[in-house]
Amino acid sequence: YYSRSTGNRIRIAVTDEARLAAGTAPDILAEWGVEANIDNFEGIAVAQIGGETRLFIVSDNNYSNGQRTLLFSFSVDGL
Repeated sequence: YYSRSTGNRIRIAVTDEARLAAGTAPDILAEWGVEANIDNFEGIAVAQIGGETRLFIVSDNNYSNGQRTLLFSFSVDGL
């Protein structure tokens, strides 16, 4: 999420078709606001690496001095 007045915010959630069909809220894995080192993330991927579930999120600077290229990687339990 981005707005000029509040900046960037991120929420990463997990759900599945059964929960969506039942109208059940997703599980929130993480939330970050403007106090965090975030940018306009444009990609997300999940991979199993060495028996561990890893979450990757990426942004690019779009050739703009006002944005950054970032790659974050996290270990996620319970996926």
